[in-house]
Amino acid sequence: MKHMLFIINPKAGMQKISRPLLSIIQTFSDGGFLPTVLTTQKQGDATEFVRLYGKDNDLIVCSGGDGTFNEVVEGLKTGDLDLPIGYLPAGSTNDFANSLNLSTDLGKAAKDIVQGEEYHIDLGLYNNRYFSYVACCGAFAKTSYSTPQNIKNILGHLAYVLNGVKDLPSFQKEHIRIETNGQTYEDDYIYCGVSNATVLGGVLKFDELLVDMSDGLFEIMLVKFPTNPLDLEKIVRALVSGNYADCPMIEFIHTSEVDFYFEYPVPWSIDGEYDPGDTHVHIQNMPKALRVIKR
Repeated sequence: MKHMLFIINPKAGMQKISRPLLSIIQTFSDGGFLPTVLTTQKQGDATEFVRLYGKDNDLIVCSGGDGTFNEVVEGLKTGDLDLPIGYLPAGSTNDFANSLNLSTDLGKAAKDIVQGEEYHIDLGLYNNRYFSYVACCGAFAKTSYSTPQNIKNILGHLAYVLNGVKDLPSFQKEHIRIETNGQTYEDDYIYCGVSNATVLGGVLKFDELLVDMSDGLFEIMLVKFPTNPLDLEKIVRALVSGNYADCPMIEFIHTSEVDFYFEYPVPWSIDGEYDPGDTHVHIQNMPKALRVIKR
């Protein structure tokens, strides 16, 4: 019998986990696991649970949103633990899970963990903080951590779309210098995102052919500040269509490492959670540093 640490965020996605919980535990038990179940009460609990109890287990499974998954990753890496992770996506948008093609049917997701295989995917390091799929600042970054949880639960994906798009015309520009791949980009931007995913914030979607979550590279999107209605129209059209390559207001870059320089600290979103930012942000890719169970 293998030991499993099963961490649950009971508040995620309108308490989606509550109804199938007993069935999920039975699935894990039938699959040869002895689950220890812990529920989070506040931010940071999942990280602390992993640090305290992770070493006594063969597998960590978490149920919640992408923020809960991020906390588990933080616990593993800061606790110097090398364990696989299973993910039951119970959040409102589940960007990371969707990028990995994980089932959002929690019962099926549990069976996939029992029957699945281990995959190694890239991990990000933002200054000294880990992230599994995105670090970003600007218009859609604010949406991820400022949209109230009850609104996310009720509207899900739509909450992000509405809150993100409405910000575009009024969002303040930031003058940023970006250095990567031996090149420098400097301009006024309303959004900068460094990601390893096909879906971001329920708003931005990338062609799956452009994103390989195990290639040691990030995808960077830089959206310039629109100085007139025509520029804004080009941005909105590109966001809606997902065709970023032909938009002169958007830079799209593949890289393993990048530096951002700001005139003053600008807040970031790290896997949907707030970070106060700094005048210099260094981000690097850690190739295949994360072990995830999936089918």
